[in-house]
Amino acid sequence: MEKETTNIQEKQSLSFEKDFIEEIKTNPELLSKFFSEIQQCRIHRGPLPDPETLKEYNEAYSNAAQDIVLMAKNEQKFRHISTYLGQFSALIIGILGLLVTAYLGVNGKEWLAGALGFGSLSTLIGAFLYNQYKEKH
Repeated sequence: MEKETTNIQEKQSLSFEKDFIEEIKTNPELLSKFFSEIQQCRIHRGPLPDPETLKEYNEAYSNAAQDIVLMAKNEQKFRHISTYLGQFSALIIGILGLLVTAYLGVNGKEWLAGALGFGSLSTLIGAFLYNQYKEKH
C-alpha cells in the first residue's frame, strides 16, 4: 500500500513537471513573471558601501563615489581629532584634580582633599571603563 502511494505521487509529480514545462514552452512570459517576483538582498557592513553600490551611486549622480569616500575620510579624521581632544581633556582634568587635592591636603583640608581626589579620579576611571565597554558591545 505504501509503495503504491509513493508510485502515485511520483507519477503525479512527473505529470505536473511535464505540464509545467509544456506551459512554459507555450507561454514564455510566465517564466519572466515568475522570476520578476524574486527579490535580491545584499548586506554590507562597514564605513563604505561595496564597490558595486558605489558604481550604482555614480550612475545616479556624477562623482557620488568620490563624495562618499571623501565623506568617510572626513568622518574618520573628525573621530581621531575628537578622541585626541577627549584624552587631552581627561589628562588636564586629572592633573588639575591632583594639584587641587595636593594643595588642599597640604593646607589642612584632608577630608576635602580626599573627597575631591577620589571624585576626580573615579570619574576619569569610570569614563574610561564605560568607553571600553561601549567599544566591545
